[in-house]
Amino acid sequence: MDHFFSCVQRFGMFMSCGSHINHGEKHVKHAHPQFKLRIPLGLKRWLETEATSNHRSISGQIIYLLEETKKASDQPASNPDASTSTL
Repeated sequence: MDHFFSCVQRFGMFMSCGSHINHGEKHVKHAHPQFKLRIPLGLKRWLETEATSNHRSISGQIIYLLEETKKASDQPASNPDASTSTL
């Protein structure tokens, strides 16, 4: 019997079990929003390769890359000429 149905049998639909989270009457696996994304096949293959080499799922790799990009964009831009300019 799969995990979902064993949770339902043991705890009912309104209780949490393992990695499953209940939202009202829905029994879902993850709390993060999901959406479909269409990407070129070559980019998907690259993501698969990167994810495998980094021991991540494709979703994990995408999240990692987005978080790293966000961190980089949150950093103040350094301007080497700003410290040497005079008024």
